[in-house]
Amino acid sequence: MEIWIIILTSSVITALINIAWKIIESKITQKNTRYLQIDNYFRSTSGENMQDIYNKWTELLFRVGEVEVKEKMADVGYINSLIYDTFMYSSSESVRRLAIFQQYSYTEHEKKAKGDIEIIVLVASIIASLKKDFTGNQVNIEDVLRIKMTDINDKEEEVKKVIKKHGFKSLKEFRTTNTKHY
Repeated sequence: MEIWIIILTSSVITALINIAWKIIESKITQKNTRYLQIDNYFRSTSGENMQDIYNKWTELLFRVGEVEVKEKMADVGYINSLIYDTFMYSSSESVRRLAIFQQYSYTEHEKKAKGDIEIIVLVASIIASLKKDFTGNQVNIEDVLRIKMTDINDKEEEVKKVIKKHGFKSLKEFRTTNTKHY
Protein backbone atom coordinates (compact mmCIF):
# COMPACT_ATOMS: atom_id res chain seq x y z
CA MET A 1 0.00 0.00 0.00
CA GLU A 2 2.81 2.42 0.86
CA ILE A 3 4.40 1.89 -2.53
CA TRP A 4 1.17 2.93 -4.25
CA ILE A 5 1.03 6.09 -2.16
CA ILE A 6 4.63 6.91 -3.07
CA ILE A 7 3.99 6.23 -6.76
CA LEU A 8 0.78 8.26 -6.72
CA THR A 9 2.45 11.15 -4.84
CA SER A 10 5.45 11.20 -7.15
CA SER A 11 3.15 11.10 -10.19
CA VAL A 12 1.16 14.06 -8.88
CA ILE A 13 4.33 16.01 -8.10
CA THR A 14 5.74 15.21 -11.56
CA ALA A 15 2.50 16.32 -13.20
CA LEU A 16 2.52 19.60 -11.23
CA ILE A 17 6.13 20.26 -12.18
CA ASN A 18 5.33 19.58 -15.85
CA ILE A 19 2.31 21.88 -15.74
CA ALA A 20 4.35 24.64 -14.07
CA TRP A 21 7.11 24.21 -16.64
CA LYS A 22 4.64 24.42 -19.54
CA ILE A 23 3.15 27.64 -18.09
CA ILE A 24 6.61 29.23 -17.73
CA GLU A 25 7.64 28.08 -21.20
CA SER A 26 4.40 29.47 -22.66
CA LYS A 27 4.94 32.87 -21.03
CA ILE A 28 8.51 33.06 -22.34
CA THR A 29 7.36 32.10 -25.83
CA GLN A 30 4.57 34.69 -25.74
CA LYS A 31 7.00 37.38 -24.61
CA ASN A 32 9.48 36.49 -27.38
CA THR A 33 6.74 36.31 -30.00
CA ARG A 34 5.39 39.69 -28.93
CA TYR A 35 8.86 41.21 -29.08
CA LEU A 36 9.39 39.81 -32.60
CA GLN A 37 6.01 41.11 -33.75
CA ILE A 38 6.78 44.58 -32.42
CA ASP A 39 10.27 44.49 -33.95
CA ASN A 40 8.94 43.35 -37.35
CA TYR A 41 6.22 46.00 -37.34
CA PHE A 42 8.72 48.66 -36.30
CA ARG A 43 11.19 47.66 -39.00
CA SER A 44 8.56 47.47 -41.72
CA THR A 45 7.12 50.90 -40.93
CA SER A 46 10.38 52.68 -40.25
CA GLY A 47 12.98 50.96 -42.45
CA GLU A 48 13.62 54.00 -44.63
CA ASN A 49 13.87 56.25 -41.58
CA MET A 50 16.37 53.89 -39.97
CA GLN A 51 18.51 53.83 -43.10
CA ASP A 52 18.40 57.62 -43.38
CA ILE A 53 19.45 58.05 -39.74
CA TYR A 54 22.27 55.53 -40.15
CA ASN A 55 23.47 57.32 -43.30
CA LYS A 56 23.43 60.74 -41.61
CA TRP A 57 25.47 59.59 -38.59
CA THR A 58 27.92 57.74 -40.83
CA GLU A 59 28.32 60.87 -42.93
CA LEU A 60 29.19 62.89 -39.82
CA LEU A 61 32.19 60.65 -39.16
CA PHE A 62 33.34 59.63 -42.62
CA ARG A 63 32.91 62.98 -44.36
CA VAL A 64 33.74 65.21 -41.39
CA GLY A 65 36.17 67.45 -43.27
CA GLU A 66 33.83 68.32 -46.12
CA VAL A 67 32.20 71.76 -46.22
CA GLU A 68 28.68 70.35 -46.60
CA VAL A 69 29.08 68.22 -43.47
CA LYS A 70 30.60 71.09 -41.49
CA GLU A 71 27.56 73.20 -42.40
CA LYS A 72 25.23 70.42 -41.24
CA MET A 73 27.15 70.11 -37.95
CA ALA A 74 26.73 73.84 -37.37
CA ASP A 75 23.00 73.72 -38.22
CA VAL A 76 21.18 73.33 -34.88
CA GLY A 77 17.94 72.40 -36.67
CA TYR A 78 19.66 69.58 -38.59
CA ILE A 79 21.32 68.20 -35.46
CA ASN A 80 18.11 68.44 -33.41
CA SER A 81 16.20 66.65 -36.16
CA LEU A 82 18.85 63.92 -36.31
CA ILE A 83 18.73 63.50 -32.53
CA TYR A 84 14.92 63.36 -32.57
CA ASP A 85 14.84 60.81 -35.40
CA THR A 86 17.53 58.70 -33.74
CA PHE A 87 15.51 58.66 -30.53
CA MET A 88 12.29 57.77 -32.38
CA TYR A 89 13.55 54.98 -34.61
CA SER A 90 16.52 53.30 -32.96
CA SER A 91 17.05 50.69 -30.28
CA SER A 92 17.40 51.36 -26.59
CA GLU A 93 21.17 50.82 -26.88
CA SER A 94 21.42 53.42 -29.63
CA VAL A 95 19.36 55.83 -27.53
CA ARG A 96 21.65 55.18 -24.54
CA ARG A 97 24.68 56.03 -26.69
CA LEU A 98 22.90 59.09 -28.08
CA ALA A 99 22.22 60.28 -24.52
CA ILE A 100 25.90 59.84 -23.61
CA PHE A 101 26.87 61.78 -26.75
CA GLN A 102 24.42 64.57 -25.93
CA GLN A 103 25.50 64.86 -22.30
CA TYR A 104 29.11 64.99 -23.39
CA SER A 105 28.28 67.63 -26.00
CA TYR A 106 26.49 69.77 -23.41
CA THR A 107 29.07 69.51 -20.65
CA GLU A 108 32.52 68.62 -21.91
CA HIS A 109 32.99 69.18 -25.62
CA GLU A 110 33.09 72.98 -25.43
CA LYS A 111 35.83 72.76 -22.79
CA LYS A 112 38.10 70.57 -24.89
CA ALA A 113 40.33 71.41 -27.83
CA LYS A 114 39.55 70.73 -31.46
CA GLY A 115 40.40 67.15 -32.36
CA ASP A 116 38.76 65.78 -29.25
CA ILE A 117 38.99 62.00 -29.50
CA GLU A 118 36.08 61.38 -27.14
CA ILE A 119 33.48 62.98 -29.41
CA ILE A 120 34.78 60.92 -32.33
CA VAL A 121 34.53 57.70 -30.31
CA LEU A 122 31.00 58.61 -29.19
CA VAL A 123 29.87 59.19 -32.78
CA ALA A 124 31.51 55.89 -33.81
CA SER A 125 29.66 54.13 -30.97
CA ILE A 126 26.33 55.48 -32.25
CA ILE A 127 27.20 54.34 -35.78
CA ALA A 128 28.12 50.85 -34.52
CA SER A 129 24.84 50.57 -32.61
CA LEU A 130 22.78 51.86 -35.54
CA LYS A 131 24.50 49.34 -37.82
CA LYS A 132 23.23 46.60 -35.50
CA ASP A 133 19.76 48.17 -35.49
CA PHE A 134 19.60 48.52 -39.25
CA THR A 135 21.40 45.42 -40.54
CA GLY A 136 21.53 43.10 -37.54
CA ASN A 137 25.33 42.93 -37.89
CA GLN A 138 27.53 44.00 -35.01
CA VAL A 139 30.52 46.18 -35.69
CA ASN A 140 33.13 47.12 -33.14
CA ILE A 141 33.75 50.80 -32.38
CA GLU A 142 37.49 50.46 -32.94
CA ASP A 143 36.88 48.92 -36.36
CA VAL A 144 34.62 51.84 -37.31
CA LEU A 145 37.38 54.23 -36.23
CA ARG A 146 40.04 52.31 -38.16
CA ILE A 147 38.15 53.01 -41.37
CA LYS A 148 38.47 56.78 -40.92
CA MET A 149 41.33 57.52 -38.53
CA THR A 150 44.85 57.19 -39.88
CA ASP A 151 46.43 57.68 -36.45
CA ILE A 152 44.27 55.26 -34.46
CA ASN A 153 47.29 53.19 -33.40
CA ASP A 154 48.80 56.30 -31.82
CA LYS A 155 45.54 57.05 -30.01
CA GLU A 156 44.68 53.45 -29.10
CA GLU A 157 45.00 53.99 -25.35
CA GLU A 158 42.81 57.11 -25.44
CA VAL A 159 40.19 55.23 -27.47
CA LYS A 160 40.21 52.33 -25.00
CA LYS A 161 39.79 54.73 -22.07
CA VAL A 162 36.75 56.37 -23.68
CA ILE A 163 35.23 52.98 -24.50
CA LYS A 164 35.73 51.78 -20.95
CA LYS A 165 34.52 55.07 -19.43
CA HIS A 166 31.17 54.76 -21.18
CA GLY A 167 30.71 51.00 -20.72
CA PHE A 168 31.03 50.02 -24.38
CA LYS A 169 32.57 46.68 -25.37
CA SER A 170 36.30 46.76 -26.02
CA LEU A 171 37.73 45.10 -29.11
CA LYS A 172 38.84 42.08 -27.05
CA GLU A 173 35.39 41.68 -25.41
CA PHE A 174 33.70 42.15 -28.76
CA ARG A 175 35.77 39.51 -30.51
CA THR A 176 35.28 36.93 -27.73
CA THR A 177 31.49 37.35 -27.68
CA ASN A 178 31.01 37.65 -31.44
CA THR A 179 32.77 34.70 -33.00
CA LYS A 180 30.65 34.48 -36.15
CA HIS A 181 32.52 35.61 -39.24
CA TYR A 182 30.83 36.17 -42.58
